[in-house]
Amino acid sequence: MARASPRPTTAVLTALRDIVRLRGEVRDQNGRGMAGATTAWASSHPPVVIVNPSELVATMSNGTASVTATSRTLSAEPSLTVMQSASSVVVSPPADTLVAGDTLRLTAKALDANDHALAGAEFE
Repeated sequence: MARASPRPTTAVLTALRDIVRLRGEVRDQNGRGMAGATTAWASSHPPVVIVNPSELVATMSNGTASVTATSRTLSAEPSLTVMQSASSVVVSPPADTLVAGDTLRLTAKALDANDHALAGAEFE
């Protein structure tokens, strides 16, 4: 019996607009790759991840989605989780001069590796 085998089978991505390449492979009952077998891809939740025919997946928002790889009557579903992680913090204003008794309100924003803000980031 042939089987579909996408790689990776699970992945956690830490920035919005990250790109990951999945690889679909159809194997025969002896575990050998079947030359010429094509694989179609579909996302279970396009608001979280989208996938194109070139096996490229792009992260759109935080969440979890399966990406179904289908070849003939076979299918497999690697699971992808998008969970932004702070890569940098930007403080505004970047610099200022204060004299005794002055106050200055600063704001901070956490950014992922692709410079997208992390919603709900808290600072102390």
